[in-house]
Amino acid sequence: MGIFEKLVEGGHEQLIFCQHRPTKLRALIAIHNTTLGAALGGCRIRNYPTEEEAVDDTLRLAESMTYQAVLANYDAGGGMTVIWGEPEVKEDEAVLRAFGRFLNGIGGRIVTFSDLGTDDDDMRSVGIETPHVIASSPHEVPSDVGAAWGVYYGITACLNTCFNNSSVQDRTVVIQGVGGVGSALASILVQMGAKIFISDLKYDPLKAIQDLHPDVGMVRTEEVYDVPCDIFSPCAVGGVIDADTVERLRCKIVAGAAFNVLADASLATRLEERGILFAPEFVINAGDVLMMNRPGDTADLEEVKRATRQIYLNLSKVFARARQMGVPPLFAAQEMAREKIARIGKTKSIMC
Repeated sequence: MGIFEKLVEGGHEQLIFCQHRPTKLRALIAIHNTTLGAALGGCRIRNYPTEEEAVDDTLRLAESMTYQAVLANYDAGGGMTVIWGEPEVKEDEAVLRAFGRFLNGIGGRIVTFSDLGTDDDDMRSVGIETPHVIASSPHEVPSDVGAAWGVYYGITACLNTCFNNSSVQDRTVVIQGVGGVGSALASILVQMGAKIFISDLKYDPLKAIQDLHPDVGMVRTEEVYDVPCDIFSPCAVGGVIDADTVERLRCKIVAGAAFNVLADASLATRLEERGILFAPEFVINAGDVLMMNRPGDTADLEEVKRATRQIYLNLSKVFARARQMGVPPLFAAQEMAREKIARIGKTKSIMC
């Protein structure tokens, strides 16, 4: 399928390719929908094997961000920015600032913030060249921690739906990927009395967590889908649940921070058939968006927890709508978002 066909199929407005030979920057900027306002989208760094995979992932992420903003009641559209390369590229400030120049050239149609492979320090470097960046100050709670609290409250909503009890006490959780959000989530769950197993391609973050929490278990990456647990929490890259791994899961709930966790949307139906509750990632991983949507410029941990607790209510509404429609939660959440976009879109015909 050609790029324009992909844009039409997904309902995207714009896809921009950026390259800067002196810094070797390669980046993509996708804008899915701006009916409710300028697009909001994370900035991630990832080295895709092919251009097609880079394009497909960026477009899917941009669409998910549209749904995330709508369901978090944030007046924004959805988009995504991707710097295509190894994680080490961000060590060159010139790469980040070059990207900021490209972002600034779009004139505010998209606002970005830290995502997989980037952090608030990186966003401050991008922000030297453009105002269209969101980054917490060094004195605020890190955005990863806010996202982790949102995932935690989403997990409690899942538990309430499955077991009529929202407590994570004595529940077994397998966390796949312990970067910024995954490691923060592990600490929160340990604090709340859950039994945790962690898995990551890199040893250092695993050891760092075990140094803090010696009772946390480690799982080999190739065995992470086979561990009996209550909750499987993917917190790394997307596409990890495919036609093979969906059959290996031994959990009751899939709820994590990773975006595009399903390699294909049809797998939501297979999870439903297997009796596994799936929390749509654009609902459960909306902590950052909810923090942006609150009054005030700074937030301490208690304010973060108050804001992200809304995810419990948002997910509960999605699960209720899914039961009403007789469809998996993913499809119900998408429909809820599309309905609101369509309603607001009708107001655009009013001439002021």
